[in-house]
Amino acid sequence: MEKCTVLWSGWRAIAVASVGALLLTTSIRADQPLTTISGGGTAAFDPGEELEGFTTQFSVGASIWNAPTDNLCAGEFAALGEEWEGAEVIAGDFLQASGHFMCMLQIEGEGMVVISGAIRQGRLNADGSATVCGLGIVVDHFVNEVFFEQPFAVTLRDGPDGFTYYDVVTGPAGDAETVVVGKVKIWGH
Repeated sequence: MEKCTVLWSGWRAIAVASVGALLLTTSIRADQPLTTISGGGTAAFDPGEELEGFTTQFSVGASIWNAPTDNLCAGEFAALGEEWEGAEVIAGDFLQASGHFMCMLQIEGEGMVVISGAIRQGRLNADGSATVCGLGIVVDHFVNEVFFEQPFAVTLRDGPDGFTYYDVVTGPAGDAETVVVGKVKIWGH
């Protein structure tokens, strides 16, 4: 009888330890991002864009978490005016996100524009791309001004396909760019 009690206690200890390990593994996975985006390099404005022929330097590092949130992006862009009402890029559900996006355009002899933004929300799109949005600082050497708390959104595509950037200047059509050196990588989709 004593031997059965010891065996039963041993199996119970193993079962409790296994359940504990399973719960620990599950809780660790719950803290992992749903999608991670990273990349950087040089991107060229696509044919037909106003700045066709020019390039930008860019970097992105972001995590999208499985945590629903109010669509702050839509509110921030709606404050910019009627042209943003119902704009597809900011419509729909977003999740909490964190990270950065930076893009620099330099036109030799004329000036440069640097956009540096904190990513606040994001989503994985049906086509495998990811859209992130947030607020950024725009340093515009063409007009010699700095703009704070500027809403921006970026739809990023895996590989060299690049991204489309949206802000108050581009409007809902955005600026499409293709990566010519470097890449964008979207993990976990």
